[in-house]
Amino acid sequence: MKPSTLLGKALKKARVDLDVTQKEMAESLGVTASYLSNVELGGRSISFYFFNRIKNYFFDRGVILPYLKELVDVSNGKVSLKGLTEEHALLVCILARLENPSAELLTSLEELLKSKK
Repeated sequence: MKPSTLLGKALKKARVDLDVTQKEMAESLGVTASYLSNVELGGRSISFYFFNRIKNYFFDRGVILPYLKELVDVSNGKVSLKGLTEEHALLVCILARLENPSAELLTSLEELLKSKK
């Protein structure tokens, strides 16, 4: 099956680029290959603990996955507003509720955000 989430696609691509099987990666992470497959397919929420294990797994192999935490948040269907200013939280909510934003708008926003990092 094909990964159905941006997170799943990113994890699978990074794993395949390292020439690592699901079974090998799962063993290193202390989970079953079935569990990892479900993560790649978008069928599992990811805990903060498992997020850190994934991040460290790739980091230890010289791979940095851009926006990994954000991909996990999207995959889990939640983003914490804790610690944000009211203005920042409002902006997050407005963006989250945009109906059918164009690909052009999303690309422009992504480029703007990348330029501010």
